[in-house]
Amino acid sequence: MNDKDMYEYEQFVRAREELSKANDAVTQLLHTDPKFVINALRNEHRTFQQDFTRLCAEWLRTCAQDDYGTDARNEASHEVGKIATAAHDAAHDGCGIGLPRI
Repeated sequence: MNDKDMYEYEQFVRAREELSKANDAVTQLLHTDPKFVINALRNEHRTFQQDFTRLCAEWLRTCAQDDYGTDARNEASHEVGKIATAAHDAAHDGCGIGLPRI
């Protein structure tokens, strides 16, 4: 691994650790008050909202895949992913609709 790759990997590891901590806090909020999180997102920068929506859409598409491992804890995510992906594709003639970063 060259120096640039090592630097990028270290940056990724640090960001992953920070994301993990933030995820714990957001997960706790979602369990206790999901509307708080939704309302907070409504007031975020529009680009952040678009980035978050893109992440959610890609996550649902991933959940919909046949090779997405499921058990009782996430079977509903798999089903919702399949429904959302099928509805999106049907509404846009299967061509998809981008969520650009502007």
